[in-house]
Amino acid sequence: MGLRNSKCFQLAAISFAFLGLLLSGCTAPQEAAPEQPAPAQPQIQQRCTDGTAPLSCSAARPFFCTRDAQLVEDSQLCGCPAGTEASGLSCIQVCADGTRPGQCSPSKPLFCGSDFQLSGKASVCGCPAGEIRSGESCVRSCSDGTLPGECSPAKPDYCNDSAALAPDPSRCGCPAGTVLLGGECREAVCPDGTAAGSCSRNPPGYCSESLELTNNAQLCGCPSGQILSRSNSSCVNPTISAKREDSIFGIGGDIRLMARNSEYHACENGDYISVEVRVENNGYFSDFAISQGDLNLLVQNTRHFSDSGWMEMAYPENDSDCSEVSRFRWGAIRPMQFSSGIIWYKLKAWDRNAAYSLFYNDSYRIQLRPEYD
Repeated sequence: MGLRNSKCFQLAAISFAFLGLLLSGCTAPQEAAPEQPAPAQPQIQQRCTDGTAPLSCSAARPFFCTRDAQLVEDSQLCGCPAGTEASGLSCIQVCADGTRPGQCSPSKPLFCGSDFQLSGKASVCGCPAGEIRSGESCVRSCSDGTLPGECSPAKPDYCNDSAALAPDPSRCGCPAGTVLLGGECREAVCPDGTAAGSCSRNPPGYCSESLELTNNAQLCGCPSGQILSRSNSSCVNPTISAKREDSIFGIGGDIRLMARNSEYHACENGDYISVEVRVENNGYFSDFAISQGDLNLLVQNTRHFSDSGWMEMAYPENDSDCSEVSRFRWGAIRPMQFSSGIIWYKLKAWDRNAAYSLFYNDSYRIQLRPEYD
């Protein structure tokens, strides 16, 4: 049994071998596959010196890396770094706000210097609206250019700390044609229409700065028929009712006055009139004071008007032709006392036809009739 099986296995092996030969003889021969070429090695790309890839902007603006790896400036493509601005293809340094050196900043009065620093230069760059130049700086001002704390040229406006104009006539005064009254500027005319500081149409009226009509005879003259007083302070009517020489009369209260014995003197150094005066204080309690300015001599010369007017009180001292005695004592007169004596007046020229009047305080007139040789 075992032998039989072994033969069967050998026969099968020969059959398979023969079948393989038959099959191989029936199959067409195949060509060998061509060899594949080895892959090419990649080329290394060349970069610019700072490592920038070609056709790219460098980190160091405005440089651009060209195709052939060259760095060139191109501010239009790559822009400019902070603190600079484009000038053509390059970048130039500027001040912090972008202003170029040597130019004024849009923020007046700043100027960009050669050191790329901004500083005030109002003389070149001017000032913004609402400010005016003060040196090279700008300060706030009022709408008309007045500095805070100062008066405007347009009185009475004052520029306050808020740079606003407000009327302040007490500080800045009033415009022409007005005066300050009650803290306000008012039209400078008195009730009669006279402008302040001017004479009225009715002398001696004068319109004061307080818009009150006062008498100023020295400045404005006197009405027709009156003359300026000896003191130049009032007007005197030279024809008022006169007291008679040698009569005594009251001049107010307990005071009485008398003038007598008037006389003409042709002295060595000029012509004089002397008159004896007596003043009584008949009161019991108060002194009465009298001064030289209270008694004045008026001469009215109708033929020689230039010789008319008030005569100077003067004594002919050291004059061989005239000797004055018993001078009148000026000053205080005690109660129940009197003062008497001679008063002398120097004339411009003697005229027997002139009228000679002695005035007390421009209110009382004594008609003198001086004796002469």
